[in-house]
Order: sequence, then structure tokens, then C-alpha cells
Amino acid sequence: MPLPTGQIVRLTQDQSRLYGEVIDHVTSRNMLWVRPLVLVESWPESDFDIQISSQQVQDLREESHLLWPTGLFTVALDTEVLPLLNYLYPEKPKTEKNPETAVNLRRFIRQVWQQQWANRDLAS
Repeated sequence: MPLPTGQIVRLTQDQSRLYGEVIDHVTSRNMLWVRPLVLVESWPESDFDIQISSQQVQDLREESHLLWPTGLFTVALDTEVLPLLNYLYPEKPKTEKNPETAVNLRRFIRQVWQQQWANRDLAS
């Protein structure tokens, strides 16, 4: 069943999570076109109710979109997304783009991809 446009999904790697918005579900290729929203580091999945600090959250809305296999994404729960809205829409708008966010997004994506290949090799 295709995911609707606007659905918030997540990619998980250890205790880091990338949240993104579905732009399109390419069902013919079983891929999702996702606009990254936020990368949260060191937020264990069992502790969604724990307060996170601004150092753990990186705004990725200005970064490149992703086209990735649908099976790698999980539909995000409201209880995990709602605490992040304060970081995405602060009272004071940010003044400049942080170049470190692109580096962190690439690092996260590389880790997820390497883990997927490692899991595929173990299954063979």
C-alpha cells in the first residue's frame, strides 16, 4: 500500500534517526522520495518521552532529497515527531545554513547503507 504524500517516516541507525516527509511513493520501483526534516542523534527508541537537547537535533530541511527503498523506512509515530517541532520551528528563525548538517546527513546515510549491505552479506 503506497504511503501518502506528507507522511512522516524515519530511518534508524543505532540510536540516531532521520525523519523525513514523503514527497512521492514510487511503487513501481518500491522506493520513497523523501525530503529530510531532522536528524536526531543519541535518542534511544525506548525513550521517546525523554527530553532531548538542541545539540542532538539538526535541521535538514535545506538538504538534498532522498530516493531510497521503501522497506528501510518506518512510519513515524506522533509521539516521537511532536517533540521535534520546537526544533524545526523555533521562535527565532535561523540566520544561516550550517554546513555541518550536510556532512552529518551524508555520514548517517553512509552508515545506514553500509549496515544494509552488511546485513545482506550475512543473509547470503
